[in-house]
Amino acid sequence: MLSIRRIEIGEGALFRDVRLAALKDAPEAFGSTHAAALARTVKSWHEQADRTAEGAERITCLAFADGAPV
Repeated sequence: MLSIRRIEIGEGALFRDVRLAALKDAPEAFGSTHAAALARTVKSWHEQADRTAEGAERITCLAFADGAPV
């Protein structure tokens, strides 16, 4: 089963994992590189995820297949 939902507060690690996988899979789809993303701090990942979890100007959505992020 496929489901899509907005990222939630506290899901910075999940956001990082999904983003790094996407950068490896389709680097041309992003304005940053896998290497640059790897250099980010844990704090920056959490801050970005939390901002898009509660903000009105920008959101991050995650897709899950059978409960696993894809």
